[in-house]
Amino acid sequence: MGKLINELRYEHRMIYQLLSSLRDLDGGPEDIRKLLLAARQRIMEHLRKEDTLLYPALSKAAGRDKILYEKLDKLEAEMAVTTARLDRFFNKYSKSGTLDNFIGDLNSIYSLVKDRLQKEELYLFTEYAACSNKE
Repeated sequence: MGKLINELRYEHRMIYQLLSSLRDLDGGPEDIRKLLLAARQRIMEHLRKEDTLLYPALSKAAGRDKILYEKLDKLEAEMAVTTARLDRFFNKYSKSGTLDNFIGDLNSIYSLVKDRLQKEELYLFTEYAACSNKE
């Protein structure tokens, strides 16, 4: 399927592991905040990679494929919502202060991210592979 897709799938697994490790963390608030900052950095690097390498190739192909264009348009709107919710979560918990409802918010974010990454793997990675094979 290609080097990029393999890298992105690997990063998806790392993101799942980071978010899962937050659930199981026995440390105090500072340990949680350190891991949150690492998770935020990893996720943002991943999103930048997708924005610079995956989405431009798909956008180019979408100019010739109406169904792909519609998928990308829908997923782009969902991504904006996902990114905004991630930002709120990380801003809320990466600063000093209370960790009230942290696990509930983390579970919500985990589900949101998991859904997003699964859609990428199911729809976008397959499309990217098809686009790469045509060129």
